[in-house]
Amino acid sequence: MTTREILIAARKRIEDPNDWGKARGEYPSEAGRNSAITACWLDGASWAERNEALDALRAQIPEGGYVADFNDDHTHDEVLALFDRAIENCSERSTA
Repeated sequence: MTTREILIAARKRIEDPNDWGKARGEYPSEAGRNSAITACWLDGASWAERNEALDALRAQIPEGGYVADFNDDHTHDEVLALFDRAIENCSERSTA
């Protein structure tokens, strides 16, 4: 799967607000912070593919930081917009 395909599939998983949530404070460690997001959003992708998808999302966070923190500190619509920006950026890179 390409990074773009992974991001599209992950966005689809959380498109319905009932399928999206926050996990503040439930991370067992810094590594667990990324594991929680990848397990929920990026299931089905290889470890390397997950890392590329997380990097694509992270690159769209204006203030930097963890994708999980962005998820917990922002609204559902803002998280979907983050995915949209990352997907658009992947599309632009693949056509360049």
